[in-house]
Amino acid sequence: MKTADRIFAWVLLVLGCVHCAVAFVVHKSLSIEAIWFFSGGLAVIFGALLNLLRIARPDDRLAARVSALANLLLFAVFAGRLALAGAPRARTESSSHCGWDSGGGGVWFFFTAMFPVNESAKGVSFSIKVHPRARKNAITGAVGDALKLALTAPPVEGKANQSVIEFFADLFQIPRSSVTIASGETSRNKVVRISGLGRAAVEQRLAAALAQSS
Repeated sequence: MKTADRIFAWVLLVLGCVHCAVAFVVHKSLSIEAIWFFSGGLAVIFGALLNLLRIARPDDRLAARVSALANLLLFAVFAGRLALAGAPRARTESSSHCGWDSGGGGVWFFFTAMFPVNESAKGVSFSIKVHPRARKNAITGAVGDALKLALTAPPVEGKANQSVIEFFADLFQIPRSSVTIASGETSRNKVVRISGLGRAAVEQRLAAALAQSS
């Protein structure tokens, strides 16, 4: 039993280190999602070290209690993330966060970046940050609360705005008239509104596009 306990603690430690290492590869800048991503790995490392301390000092009641508390907290956090990932979403005016992982599925909480997706009577909206004059049109990641959208079009005479509409019309397979720029027409930071689709469908396709960009 003690050997299995030690192996489990070392596996947790390795997973936590891998999680933190991936953070430096996936996230190129210090952003909200990068900090969120990295903190998850640190929590796993901390829990693993406490378990190793408990194993090394079996007669230390304080170490045992602290380790048990850390294990409960880790379990509660990851169970909560899994519950949120699988919970049904109401079709009311509200805001949710779209989660994605670098494998396009699987362990949702392990490679998490988050950005808000809002639903109202007018449609589903989300924020983007446009990077014009790119090599190709593609979602390249997320920064803060916005998606990073690379466009080949230059930011002149509304060409970038038209490219935004065309890109998301193709992504969601809807008419161009169903895609509008709710705000930021003259800025790289824009809010895109989608009509004719529910929030769950929008989140699913955005998550898939994000996964392909990793």
